[in-house]
Amino acid sequence: MHLQKKVNLSSSFLFTKFAVIGGVIFTLKMILNQSTSDPDFDLKTNLEYKLYFVVLSLLSIYFFTRPKISYDDNNLFIKKINKAEMVIPLKNIITIFYNPFALRRGGYTYSIEYNLNSTEENSIKFYLQANFLERLKNFINLVKVHNPNVEII
Repeated sequence: MHLQKKVNLSSSFLFTKFAVIGGVIFTLKMILNQSTSDPDFDLKTNLEYKLYFVVLSLLSIYFFTRPKISYDDNNLFIKKINKAEMVIPLKNIITIFYNPFALRRGGYTYSIEYNLNSTEENSIKFYLQANFLERLKNFINLVKVHNPNVEII
């Protein structure tokens, strides 16, 4: 089994990102139009639009800051928005954990524990869409080749 390039493991939330950004733009437009076009605008409606704007803005921040996780034949790659891409050898992965309590519609939540060096143990959580399960199986098989002692929970 030989991979030529990085395989994306985490979900990109592309549709959700576009939907949330569309909602942010729409509510901002409604706030600006309501306050400039009608001097007797309804304070309650304006407050609701502002609340929607804040909630959708926070959701957009959440979805755009999700880590991107991918792998190739020998390494796991973790790219966070504010940090350089981390490269973790597959032999340094300790545990792959499925979280049954974080079940979401159409996907699953996993956690990977790994060592960056001999003393420091870290973990990363990610969301996996149901149609990416075959990629996860391939990833687990690759990890088992590099580290037969890996725990799959």
